[in-house]
Amino acid sequence: MKKEYLDKDITVFQFLKKIFLINEVDKKWLIISDKIYFLLKKYAKDKFYEKELINKINQEEFEILKNKGFFYRLNVENSKFLFIVHCTNDCNMECEYCYIKKEKERTGIDRKVSLKIIKLVEEKIRDKRINEITINFHGGEPMLFFSKILFIIKEVEKLKKNNENKKIFYRIQTNGTILNEKIIEKIKEYNIYMSVSLDGNKIDNDKKRKFINRTSAFSVIKKNISKLKKNKINFQIIATIDENVNFLEKINIFKKLRINNIKFSFLNDERMKIRYSLINQKKMLRSFLEMMEWLIEYNLKNKNKIKILNIEEIIRLLLFQKKEFLCIPGECKAGEKILSISHNGEIKKCDNYYILKNNNIEDIKNVLPLKCKKCIFLFLCNGGCPVERKFSGSKEDIMCYFKKGIYKHLLLKLIKEKYKELISLI
Repeated sequence: MKKEYLDKDITVFQFLKKIFLINEVDKKWLIISDKIYFLLKKYAKDKFYEKELINKINQEEFEILKNKGFFYRLNVENSKFLFIVHCTNDCNMECEYCYIKKEKERTGIDRKVSLKIIKLVEEKIRDKRINEITINFHGGEPMLFFSKILFIIKEVEKLKKNNENKKIFYRIQTNGTILNEKIIEKIKEYNIYMSVSLDGNKIDNDKKRKFINRTSAFSVIKKNISKLKKNKINFQIIATIDENVNFLEKINIFKKLRINNIKFSFLNDERMKIRYSLINQKKMLRSFLEMMEWLIEYNLKNKNKIKILNIEEIIRLLLFQKKEFLCIPGECKAGEKILSISHNGEIKKCDNYYILKNNNIEDIKNVLPLKCKKCIFLFLCNGGCPVERKFSGSKEDIMCYFKKGIYKHLLLKLIKEKYKELISLI
């Protein structure tokens, strides 16, 4: 069975003799019987098909369909909002793949811009439709302007006191080279989640990530990661990878460093089409699936699980049908649920817009190519990031083959009811 559209928002496809019913708007899914499939196919185009079906199926089946939003759109508008604050375009490192290294003038956030950011956050705090706000401090290297970060956080905390029902989270994306006892104290006080860039061991990291004077930063980062662990500060590692990655090798490197939370970030540059060719994606997929199976076996045997965020976000959607991440999957919410503010106060719709020469992707923002619309995995990726599609010059997600291979592998485990294996990865 090919993917079918029963109406503009409801699709159905068969995978390993199981029929999947998908609510493409709310990303809810259900495995249904042949009987329900044929009934839906018969009545779905009728706007009153709820009344037709209630007499054809039992109450339990009807309630399941109803609760999954197959009779009307569920009211699950994402109530999260993300601010990405670029505190500076300055940095104490010079990473080979960093987009800011081309900028000549290096400056940082000032009081005027800080107050502008606080005002924007206040507007979202007052917005009754939003109950969760995340402020992600980025750079350059944001820790060079930690005092400005603290000023913003303190002012936001004052606003939060009058809106106690609002959840506000703080994150810092750092190269991990600037950390002292005073900073640690404030990180703990405001429960700031730290994302530390580290590409692997000393050899891996020194290839593309060094201090401005071209000396190694690895020992400093390793020492500061130990401080984070010692002080029980929540953090993850972000490892930038390219087409030559050996995923299992990377995991074992981080395992030796006693690092358990990892996110792989794929290198985006002008060579994306060549870098992620079909041949390279096939090689990367084999490596990724080998790593995933090793990870399942390891996590089932060990209490200190190793988590890969790239896998976790897909499994949470499959198992719990909860969209916990703004970008995956669903319509692009750049400018609606995400704002990126530069150190000079310039506002962009999303952090990814920095890789474009202009701020406009409205022509492709939520316009999917036919190949994507026909794909059975659309409910898991929604065609990928439109900015990355435009930047790479591709109509489809440049990593489509790689991602579909992972989706297929995980969906197979779901059908075979290997729930323990899936849960071990989150």
